Amino acid sequence: MGTLLSPNINFLEPTVGRAARVWWALVWRGILFGGGAGFIVGFVEGFIGAIVGASAIAIRNLTVVSGVIVGIPVGIYVVLIVLRKNFREFTIRLVPTGVDNHTGTLPANQIS
Repeated sequence: MGTLLSPNINFLEPTVGRAARVWWALVWRGILFGGGAGFIVGFVEGFIGAIVGASAIAIRNLTVVSGVIVGIPVGIYVVLIVLRKNFREFTIRLVPTGVDNHTGTLPANQIS
């Protein structure tokens, strides 16, 4: 991997509008994917719990715990989707720490 990210790389300043676009991309996908996964897992657990005669409190406690367990990977997946998204005027890129904003290169002591 070379040390030059891109010739004459231009960085956009974070603005409220750009932050709002990224935030909204995370929020609606999180609600959609998280709600869908939560509904499916909750339905299956509630259905099985009703068949085996579990109490409503036990089913509720189980669905809370499993909601957290399912929510974590779903949330990470949503962040991954947004990191790969092309927004109207920008994309999000992960840049190694210490990159010179003007030249797009790493300092000599960080080159491996």
